[in-house]
Amino acid sequence: MVKKIIQVKSLKIYLVIAILAAIGSILRSCLAKEINGVLLVNILGCIALGFINLFLKDYNYSNLSLAKGLTVGFIGSFTTFSSYNLEIFKLINHKQYLAGLTYFVLFAALGLFFTWIGMLLEKLVVKVGKNR
Repeated sequence: MVKKIIQVKSLKIYLVIAILAAIGSILRSCLAKEINGVLLVNILGCIALGFINLFLKDYNYSNLSLAKGLTVGFIGSFTTFSSYNLEIFKLINHKQYLAGLTYFVLFAALGLFFTWIGMLLEKLVVKVGKNR
């Protein structure tokens, strides 16, 4: 009986991840039409992941299905880290070494910066929400 309950709970988590992953990948395909679109998607993904992770932690959020669905499903399919690596590889393969290095550093730095921005936004939203 316990094993059956665990299986149903796991199935629910996977279903939520799959549904939100579909939404994230569709949204990514709409936004990431070129290199600048990939950068935009990664920046938005970093902000969202920073915000969501801190929000879930601050509120001891216990709905594992939604938490995993948002982080692993939606953000995981929305962000394009593999596309990022492919773009760098293409630049290097075409002997555009400086462009490849610039792209690599720019994405890494902006990713860290906008993850921090997402965490700051979460703190601001939570502070405003608590004052109501």
